[in-house]
Amino acid sequence: MCLHDIAWEDYETLLAIRGERAGLRITFLKGELELMSPSVTHEGWKIRLGRLLEAWAEDRGVELEGFGSWTVKSQAVERGAEPDECYLIGPLTGEL
Repeated sequence: MCLHDIAWEDYETLLAIRGERAGLRITFLKGELELMSPSVTHEGWKIRLGRLLEAWAEDRGVELEGFGSWTVKSQAVERGAEPDECYLIGPLTGEL
C-alpha cells in the first residue's frame, strides 16, 4: 500500500505506533510512504540471500556483522527504509 503527500512527522508517528513489532515494514521517500507485510516466500528468499552473503564473507575473510531488520532514516533528506537484513562490512568501531 502506498500513501502520497505524507509529512515526515506522520512517518515518525507511524514508526512509534508500530514500535518494535515485526511484520509491517514502513518505507518513506520525500512524502511517499509504503507499507508492506512480507510474504512467506519473501522471507524465505531473505534467509537464503543472507546465508549466501555470510558464506561468501566467511570464504573471503571479510568482516561482516549482521543486524537483521533495522530502521535507517534521515529527516534531512526525507528518507527512511527498513531493509530485511542489514550488514556492516569491516570492523565495528564505536557506536552505530
